[in-house]
Amino acid sequence: MSGKAVKVRNRRTAKTQARLQRKLAAHKTRHPPDTARVSMLCLVGRQQRHRTQTFVQTVAKRLVEWAPPQAVLVFERLQMPPPQQGQIRGRALRRRLALWQRGLIRRWTEQQAQEQGLRVAEVNPAYTCQLCACCGQRGTRHRHRFSCPHCGAEEHADINAARNIRDRLPVLRGSGLLSTSPEARAAATAGKPLA
Repeated sequence: MSGKAVKVRNRRTAKTQARLQRKLAAHKTRHPPDTARVSMLCLVGRQQRHRTQTFVQTVAKRLVEWAPPQAVLVFERLQMPPPQQGQIRGRALRRRLALWQRGLIRRWTEQQAQEQGLRVAEVNPAYTCQLCACCGQRGTRHRHRFSCPHCGAEEHADINAARNIRDRLPVLRGSGLLSTSPEARAAATAGKPLA
């Protein structure tokens, strides 16, 4: 299951939950509690949590299987507070951020990596997607393209950010180890646009 499929199913689940909550609120004002709707609401929420957990487990397992032996998996140290209604605009964005399982991918990846004998490290995430991996100057990012006006480098923005993350770890700095998947490297060498 892809991330987009999970996103679509979560959106449907949110609509179902909203509909059930509206019916439950309307029913509460006139009658005793409707246990069938309450249990259905709990079931829908449980299914969504299990779907997210299954997706995270699958991603972590594929990442660890893809990594070569003795590799170091490097994560950004992302710390984002739970969304508050006054801080973040848009109910849909707040809902998606509230559903985000903070640190779940990292925890599952660490567990899978430990079983395979891989190391996991974290780095400071500041400016990883804005700095050029070649010269270190600030460049411009337009959707999936990153271009540096200082050295003229152009590449996929995620690959540039991955190289910056790799280079932030002193053990890997200047090692020349590949930080992109074989699929991305194949597409880059074939001359296909990555955007």
